[in-house]
Amino acid sequence: MLVFCGSMMDWLEDRDDLTWQRKRLCDLIESTPWLTWLLLTKRIENACHLVPTTWFSEGSPKNVWYGVTAEDQKTYNERVPILLSLRRHLDARRLFVSIEPQLEPVHLLETKPFPDWVIVGGESGAGCRPFNPDWARSLRDQCRQHGISFFMKQLGGFPDKQDDIRNFPKDLQIQEFPTK
Repeated sequence: MLVFCGSMMDWLEDRDDLTWQRKRLCDLIESTPWLTWLLLTKRIENACHLVPTTWFSEGSPKNVWYGVTAEDQKTYNERVPILLSLRRHLDARRLFVSIEPQLEPVHLLETKPFPDWVIVGGESGAGCRPFNPDWARSLRDQCRQHGISFFMKQLGGFPDKQDDIRNFPKDLQIQEFPTK
């Protein structure tokens, strides 16, 4: 079972008042090996000093998938190389990128390793910025080229965030999960 932890928070936010909560989360992850935890952050640079030291010395629990958000090419280029280094430093099993809300075309870095999973979606809510399905198509094609699982989450919009896959264009009705 997949557990997406903290959709309304960032588990790597560097604040002293969150230290005990992060420790509690990490202890819970370690005590529930039957669950797969998806840990998403926009602050991946904090992993080196906020992830438990035992996860660096002994390897991350195998039930953790690490992910970063990247809404545009600039944030992708900044965050993804740090994310990919976790495979080596934490012996991370799965790495993913949530390109959401996607605000412009994004091109995957031509370096290996690649992330295992790319999630794509438009922005939703009042004042949401436009999303072009062709940006998702480009990412879908790049994922296919590199053997990366592709998950189309939502088209975005307001008041309907357009998250029902049956209403997506047929060629974007793809919600894959990593299996390798």
